[in-house]
Amino acid sequence: MLNEHLKDFHFEGFQSITNFELKFTIDFGEPHSLLAINFLYEEEEREFDVLLHFLNPQSLDLSGIGRRFDISIYMMDLTEFGWEDTRFEVGDYEDNSLHFYCAAVELASVSVRPERRTSYQSNT
Repeated sequence: MLNEHLKDFHFEGFQSITNFELKFTIDFGEPHSLLAINFLYEEEEREFDVLLHFLNPQSLDLSGIGRRFDISIYMMDLTEFGWEDTRFEVGDYEDNSLHFYCAAVELASVSVRPERRTSYQSNT
């Protein structure tokens, strides 16, 4: 689905995390968790907001949070290992500021960010 919105999707396009939300629920007596992360994605001088949902994240490790959370993300499919309820490993390959495992990844939304105004542009 990312390829439908982005011409040449690649993980290097993810520049930073703009929102991070972790939710815990109990459905039919079973505990579940959802990690929703908004990313700033850049492609050919355009910017996109990409919202990904990570289902049942495990071993979540997050560090280095400041005013801006720059990231160099990777996602590795672990299906061949046969781990129960763990399909993906997600992390930051530059400084390991984010790392976790999850059962599934869903693309929730992709939207084009409005063009940034420079100080010399008028409001007309």
